Amino acid sequence: GVRCGVVGWGNIGKSCATAFEGRNAVVSVYDINPVVNMLAYGRGFYPMPLKQLLQESSIVMGCSGRRSIRVADLDDIKEGALLCSASSKDIEFDLQGFAQLCDIVDLTAKFSGACPIERYTVRKTGKFFYILKYGTPIDFLDLPLQGAVLDCTFSELFVCMRELASSTHKPGLSE
Repeated sequence: GVRCGVVGWGNIGKSCATAFEGRNAVVSVYDINPVVNMLAYGRGFYPMPLKQLLQESSIVMGCSGRRSIRVADLDDIKEGALLCSASSKDIEFDLQGFAQLCDIVDLTAKFSGACPIERYTVRKTGKFFYILKYGTPIDFLDLPLQGAVLDCTFSELFVCMRELASSTHKPGLSE
């Protein structure tokens, strides 16, 4: 029943929202594209403005592939929220900007060396939130399907390149 927010409704965002839903979370989504938000609504998720999503979500998963939460959004982040990235890059959160306005405490050792976790406390208000794995992408325990698909695709590409490099072929298409 925990409220989870997913920022970005691409393939990764859909997978994260589905994973949260499978864990009985109430899942809200935000995407900059209103059409994409309607598609999310059609799949049973709750699209809402980013400000509202940040204010209501105890867990926020950044999946946009770009900077999804900026310093301007800092006041909207729910007290005690956990921010995680499932993006393919570590750019979802403006950690450098946050560091200028927050005190940061690394809590990793407190949790027996589990996934790294830091507490950010806003100096001006005393409000705090957590960042998982230093803002770098995480995976769920049930393993992402995307990685397995990419492994197969890259394997096929490798086999094709090896075949092309090891023998001569007539010009045109071949199987």
